[in-house]
Formats: sequence, structure tokens, C-alpha cells
Amino acid sequence: MSADAFNDYLMKRIQQDKGVPVYTIHAEVEGIAFAAQFDALLTLARENNIHFCPLSQLLPDDISRLPVGSIERGEIAGREGWLGVEHIMESSL
Repeated sequence: MSADAFNDYLMKRIQQDKGVPVYTIHAEVEGIAFAAQFDALLTLARENNIHFCPLSQLLPDDISRLPVGSIERGEIAGREGWLGVEHIMESSL
């Protein structure tokens, strides 16, 4: 995939996500090598009413309300190799 098409790909994936999509920012990539594309991504996100925030802002006041789960090795289309993916366990509530 070309660097020019990557932002459109990311926006499409974020918009199609049913949960809370997480985009990990790497200083050596988004901050240096692809700084202009990252700036364009932020502009595109703002135009599509998509807001980025630290994950800590998504935590509920009462963390006992969080679902129980684990992180397992898995694959995601468009990503090379394995990565950690969330596995939510059945609620006992």
C-alpha cells in the first residue's frame, strides 16, 4: 500500500470498527519519517469528526465495570505478522 493511500485506509478501518479503535503512534514513524502524512491524518480525522485521546481517558470511574478479558496473539487484516489482540471473556454478571 502506498503512503498516500494509507490515511484513507486508516479512516475506513476506524469508521468500520464496532468497538473503540486504537491507533498506536510511533514517534520514529509518525513524528519523523511520515510527519506530513500524520498531520494530514489528523486533519482528515477532524474533518470526519474522529477524535484521538489517551487510552486513560476511556476508562470508567469504576474500573470494576470493565469487561474481563485477555490479550492473545492474533492477526489483523492489513497488518504483517502477529500482534496482541483483545479477547473478551463471557461476563459472569
